[in-house]
Amino acid sequence: MQKVAEGNSVIADEGATYYDYREATILGEIDEPPVLTESRYPVLADESYRYSENVAERLCKMITPGNANNYCFIVDFSNIISKPKRNRWIGYTIQSLPMGDWRTFVNENYALEFQYMTDWNIQCINLEITNTRIGKKLCRRKLQLSAEEQKFSLPLGKYIKSVEDWKAVNEICFVFFPEECVGQKGSVFITDVVLIKE
Repeated sequence: MQKVAEGNSVIADEGATYYDYREATILGEIDEPPVLTESRYPVLADESYRYSENVAERLCKMITPGNANNYCFIVDFSNIISKPKRNRWIGYTIQSLPMGDWRTFVNENYALEFQYMTDWNIQCINLEITNTRIGKKLCRRKLQLSAEEQKFSLPLGKYIKSVEDWKAVNEICFVFFPEECVGQKGSVFITDVVLIKE
């Protein structure tokens, strides 16, 4: 969102323009979706955080082998006991997204894509895309895992009717629900996570 202001200062260098609104009078805002200049935007794990509820944090660890848009989750639920009435999860939120406003990705029919697989017996992982500003999960998908690499593709153009919800995408989350993985362990590989023009 771009501000229209009177009495502000602007500083620019070769890489960015900085606006100082500290002593300015804000006259309004221009709400325009960003202009995309690339056909492919990697989703890097530079800013990623583990979060959990009722699960020991040592049961899930994330590393980024090779490129920062490759994620490996090492999980061990081999000693987890089934407690179906208890709310439990553990996962990682990726917050270093190419940009927060995804409306142009939706309008121009980009897709969120990656490959995924496991090396052991973990059966599933969940993907969530969130707009925390409006408190909404924009997308939830359960991915069934196998030792054979599979491709995930989420065409964002199918969300055109709710494009305004995509104005503030805060995070992509990869989540394990222990109840779905009782007695399982292994590594889950999510590779080449990108937003790509279809």
